[in-house]
Amino acid sequence: HNMSFQQGAVNDLILEGPASLFKMRIGNGETIVEGAYSDDVFFRITQHMPFIYEGRQYIAVTTIPNKLDILNSEDMTLFRRVEIYKSDPIDFSITGNATCPKHPKMCLSLNPSRDGRYIVLESHKDFYIYDMKENRLLDEVVSLYLPDNCGRVGHTRTAGQ
Repeated sequence: HNMSFQQGAVNDLILEGPASLFKMRIGNGETIVEGAYSDDVFFRITQHMPFIYEGRQYIAVTTIPNKLDILNSEDMTLFRRVEIYKSDPIDFSITGNATCPKHPKMCLSLNPSRDGRYIVLESHKDFYIYDMKENRLLDEVVSLYLPDNCGRVGHTRTAGQ
């Protein structure tokens, strides 16, 4: 992540970016960059998560403020960009940086299912589920059931990771 908090700011999450992801192969005493991905709205929130769906390799990552990006990991191109919720655009009023609008549906963590069909997105208060086959967010939402004035911290992981 390239983000930090600015104390006292209206929107205190400052983004430094946009981000980039690199595909590298390490072996025989050398590191080779085999591909990379970035674009002007790629402000990464979560750890990126590789997964396999129907024999193809992908990388899932959420981006600020409201998107799920799915990359084709073979050629490091954008496969799908999914809008999780409606949001104002990122505020670029701070020179060289951007501020992030806060939203309770902002997804900070994600986990693909073992078969890759579903991607579970974790927001501040709920879990949302994206279906790769249907190319849509499911209507079902699962609450985190956190007490009032509490928020989630850290990243969830699929069992065995």
